This record gives sequence, C-alpha cells and structure tokens, in this order.
Amino acid sequence: MLDGLRKHLGVAVEAWKSVSAEKNEPTINPEFLPAALEIAESPASKGSRYFMWAIIAIFTCVIGWAFLGKVDVVVVAPGKLIPEGRVKTIQASSEGIVEQIFVHNGDHVNKGDVLFELNNIESESSVDQAQARLLASDIDQHHWSSIFTYIDTGEMKITYPDNASDQQRKNLENQINGDITSHQYKIEHLKKQAIESQSEKAVIESQLAQTMKSLPILKQKLDIYESLKAKGVSTDIDYYDIKRQYVSQSEEVKVQHSQINKAIAAHDAVQTEVLQTQADFRSHVLDMLNKASNEALVRQEDLVKASERDHEHHIRAPVSGTVEQSQLTTIGGVVKGAEPLMVIVPDNVDLVFEGKIRNQDIGYIKHKQEVEIKLNAFPYTRFGVINGTLDAVSHDAVEDKKEGLVFTSLSHLTRQTMPINGTDVRLTPGMDGTIEIKTGKRRIIEYFLSPLLEVSDESFKER
Repeated sequence: MLDGLRKHLGVAVEAWKSVSAEKNEPTINPEFLPAALEIAESPASKGSRYFMWAIIAIFTCVIGWAFLGKVDVVVVAPGKLIPEGRVKTIQASSEGIVEQIFVHNGDHVNKGDVLFELNNIESESSVDQAQARLLASDIDQHHWSSIFTYIDTGEMKITYPDNASDQQRKNLENQINGDITSHQYKIEHLKKQAIESQSEKAVIESQLAQTMKSLPILKQKLDIYESLKAKGVSTDIDYYDIKRQYVSQSEEVKVQHSQINKAIAAHDAVQTEVLQTQADFRSHVLDMLNKASNEALVRQEDLVKASERDHEHHIRAPVSGTVEQSQLTTIGGVVKGAEPLMVIVPDNVDLVFEGKIRNQDIGYIKHKQEVEIKLNAFPYTRFGVINGTLDAVSHDAVEDKKEGLVFTSLSHLTRQTMPINGTDVRLTPGMDGTIEIKTGKRRIIEYFLSPLLEVSDESFKER
C-alpha cells in the first residue's frame, strides 16, 4: 500500500516539474505558428475570464441574498375609506308621499334639521284627536277636582285647563254647578224631613203635656165619684162615664209616648241618611277624580305616541354633516318604509379603511398588525402609501358579490391627508383602494421554492 502511495506521489511531483519547466521556457509568438498551432498556443482572453468571474460572483451574491435576505409577507385586501362612526343612512319608518325636500347632495346640515317631509294628513288627524281627548280628560279632571275642593272646604273655586276655550269653561262651570246643586237638593230634602220629624215630635210632646195635666184631675174626679157611688149619692152612669174618660186619657198618654219615640227615630234616621248621602257623594267624587286622573295619563301617552308618529313624517338629521347619495328628486314621489333615501357623512370625524379580507387569509390576521394603504385616487408610486394599524376584524364572514365570503376589517390611519404638490389634501369617504397587512417575514428563496414544493407535494400524492 505504501509503495502505491509513493508511486502516485512521484508521478505528481514529475507532473509539477514539467509544468514549471514549460512556464520557464522562452515565450514563442503564436502569430508566427501554423494556424492550428496558433489557436492551440494562444492564451485565453482576459476580458472573457473577467466576465465569467463576474457572472459567477453575481450568481453567488444572488444565491447568498436569496438565502439570507428576508421580505415582508402581506395580505392584500380591497376596500374603501369610511367615517369612523360610519355614515348615517336616512330612512322613512313607513310608506309615504314626499311633501317637501329641503336638502340635496352636497348640502351641509346640522343635527335636528328637517331633511324632507312626508305626507302626514293621517298623522296630523291622529295628533288632533289625541289632543282633543286629552283636553276632555283634563276638563273632566278639573270638574271633579273643583267639586272635591268644595266638599272639603265649602268654597266654590273652579279651575280650568289652560287650553280650554271659553265655551268649554262655561260648560264646565255649568256641569259643576249642576252636580253641586243636585247634591245640595238631596241634602236639603233630607234636612226638611228631619225638621218635619222634629216639628211632629214637638206637637206630640205639647199634646202629651196637656194630657198629663188633665189626667190627675180626672183621677181626683174619678175618686170623688167612686166615693159618692159607695154612699149611694151618685149614679153608676156618672161614675162609669168619668172612669171611661180617665182610662181613655191614660191610653192617650201611652200613644203619645210611642209617637214621640217614632218621631225621634225618624229624625235620627234622616240625620244618618244625610251623613251617608254626603259620604257617598264624596266617595263618588273621589272615585271619579281618580278615574279622570288615570284617563288623563293614558291620553297623555296617546298624545306622545301620536306626536312621535307625526315626528316620523318630518325626517331630521341625526348628526351634523354633508348630504350624499340622495334618492329624493320628485315632490309627490312615493317612498317605502326602511328604504335608504340618503346618507349623511358626519363632520370632523377621522376616516378608517374598511377592508374585505378573503377567507383563505383570515388565519394570518391579528389585531394591531401594521398595514399599508394604497388609494387608487393617489398612485402610491407618486404619492406614497398611508401607514396604519389593524384595529378590528369581524368574527363572522359576510357574502360579497365579487370576493365571496369575506371578513370585514377596520384599520386606523396615521394621517388623514395626502400631500399633493405641497398642499395637504384631506381624504374623503368613499375613496377605494387596497390594504396590505403585514403578517410576517420569510426568506427570498422560500418565495421561489414554495410553488415548486407545493406542486411536487401535490404531484407525489396523486394516483
């Protein structure tokens, strides 16, 4: 084995000596040699060598850069600029006919301004009816309240609703006077009965007093006739006649006592009935007052509801802003409930970019990722991009006619203007463009190898 190594080493040494000897030989100008030898003996061009080494160096640098260099991985999503609070869509709550149009596209409105008015004949009728019913309830409430005050204080003090007409005030006064007069008539009638009972009692007591005075006299007279009868001086007829008178007077006393008791009972009954009538009238008035108060509350709620329905026919601006996309052009045109009629772009609100992220990209999206926004109105090659951060992503996909199922995202912009020829031009809602969401980094070589690896992986699995 050692002999073989020595042999090969010797051959290598001899070859090296031969090459060195050739280098030391005097140079022969190849131009004076035959054509074939001229080509063989002519050295290679230095420019070609330099060019070859330059290509090798460039290729080596490219390969190294591909292995070492990294680029951003982005998700591209189309979208547009919208106000941060979103535009306010104006709709009618119910079908109606356009009565008046107060604003048009581009007009600025303040919060609460009337935008347009729908036909509200039915609504006005409902409001008028509700107001009339409420006024009637208020009049009824003042009616019973005035009577209740009269019962407690004895003073006639009538109050009226503020919006009652003169005729209604007069009618209210007549009703109150009529109810009080009717009640007073009942009380006076009962009191008259009590007076009659008292007078009857006084007459009977007067008769009883006379009877009580004559009864002792008849008793003495009866005793005298009884003594004379025993002596045989008086006749039986005279005796029994006096005795009959005495017995009759005695019975009359009993009858008169009974009549007096009846008169007293009748008087007490009338007095009780007077108190009961007054209590019943007070209870009735209080009950009617409570009912009138409750009815007034119900009518007040009805008026509020009717007013709200009337207010719905006067469509007002929910915020201050600029009117856009107005669909109202014709007086007398018919609008349907919940149909978008115009939008209002709010004033002084920041714009955000609403992007539509494809379903296959949503797995790489996270909150607060850096984004770059490119607007079609301002080519990014001339005006640059707008940086921002991803603030929100919807939790459910929505159907898009062009993109299919997409997830809605909102991105905050670092600036709200675009520099154009030295002037900052404010961005406006509706500008469309694309958003590039930075999801990470990868090596450049992976960008070129990924399609190959994907194709090879799928190909190897096919049958």
